Amino acid sequence: MSEGLKPCPFCGATNNHLQLRYIGGEVFFVACNECITEGPARKIQSEAITAWNTRAGEKA
Repeated sequence: MSEGLKPCPFCGATNNHLQLRYIGGEVFFVACNECITEGPARKIQSEAITAWNTRAGEKA
């Protein structure tokens, strides 16, 4: 698992990684290597990690 990433919220896998993609410009997102889930795309790397680590019902 990449440093600072929570397990996948769907399958629980820890084999997750940050990816860079070009969608009208650079965007970052975290992806699960097990169930192929992708987190929300963000323009800033740290924001993509925060979005992945955010869980419904958790206090910030």
